[in-house]
Amino acid sequence: MKKLVQLSTSHNRGAIGKIIEQIGVKAKDDLGFESWVIYGRYNCTSELKCIKMGNMLEVIEHYVENRLFDNEGLASRCMTKKIVTKLKEIQPDIVHLHNIHDHWLNYEILFRYLRETDIKIIWTFHDCWAYTGHCFHFVTVNCDKWKVECNNCVQGNKFWDRSKRNFNLKKKTFLSCKNLHITTVSQWLKNVTEESFFKGCDIRAIPNGLDINVFRPLANPKNIWNLPTNKKIVMGVATSWYEDKGLSDYYQLAKKLGDDYQIVLVGMTKKQIVALPQDIIGLPKTASQEELAWLYNLADVIVSMSKAETFGLTIAEGMACGTPGVVYDNTAHPELISCDTGMIVESNNLSAFKDAIEKICHQSKAFYNKKCRKRAEEKFDKNICFDQYLKLYEQVVAK
Repeated sequence: MKKLVQLSTSHNRGAIGKIIEQIGVKAKDDLGFESWVIYGRYNCTSELKCIKMGNMLEVIEHYVENRLFDNEGLASRCMTKKIVTKLKEIQPDIVHLHNIHDHWLNYEILFRYLRETDIKIIWTFHDCWAYTGHCFHFVTVNCDKWKVECNNCVQGNKFWDRSKRNFNLKKKTFLSCKNLHITTVSQWLKNVTEESFFKGCDIRAIPNGLDINVFRPLANPKNIWNLPTNKKIVMGVATSWYEDKGLSDYYQLAKKLGDDYQIVLVGMTKKQIVALPQDIIGLPKTASQEELAWLYNLADVIVSMSKAETFGLTIAEGMACGTPGVVYDNTAHPELISCDTGMIVESNNLSAFKDAIEKICHQSKAFYNKKCRKRAEEKFDKNICFDQYLKLYEQVVAK
């Protein structure tokens, strides 16, 4: 029996965690793999063999070391050695990496072990951290130093900028593994990865899949939030809200839209909800995919004003529910929307964004419903997307 171990900061929680669970289950059920997950934080339920490695104290220690010495991915030494010990016990055929940063493990220790084995390594990039000296996203600061060598990082550590050292250490460490295969969650991310020091590697784009049986058009979605029924609902959804998600743009958009429209932002903290202007409704994050599907169905249009997205799962989920989208024309956003499922607007052009929302709502959601659903079924069905991972698994173990 072949063995698969996936590694990520969290599991079966949030978008990435749920994707890990679904890939692992599919590998177990369809390929007969013994499917494991080693993860760093939060407890979870799972159909897989799971091992939680690390605790909040180690996370804090890693965070402090990063803040002081710009050592993201280079702390957590003892915990990473425990992960290596566990990998030696399991003896996997494939190690599938996801998010291994965010104050969790020590990549130098992990890759030192991996390069000394015949284990096949698949690494799914959900952001750009693997080939920069510090940041997850470089688009918002219009930086392209990562193409040659990072230094003097504008988003770097305030106390000690080690972006040049980090860049070169990552390059040396990651490229030392001959069995490395990279996947990206969008074509845009694949394109920029091919401009990095990974350009000589096997890189392929596999979009994030979603459960189209959960996210589907509903005749009578439950409105447990008492959202207004006499207004057009313009909805933005995020796991967390901050400026790069375009928060200030939503504030300005609310002033431009008329009284017939209601902006609803899902995924906000209590503090953020209290601070919202009166013309925006804020809702807390829901862990229920069923409730999220109700929200998408209640919306007339799903929008993203984010400054950078490597995929844009909420737009795809909304589309699966038959709801059209409006997005900025940056990063991976344009890959999601076609001309008959929504509109793509020039970044930061709030007037054009407003006009796009009004045009879609004037045509009515019913005009887009079936076309949105069809695109989601063809492009984002988890079975289609995750089958690509299974084919990759079979290819690499056959070598």
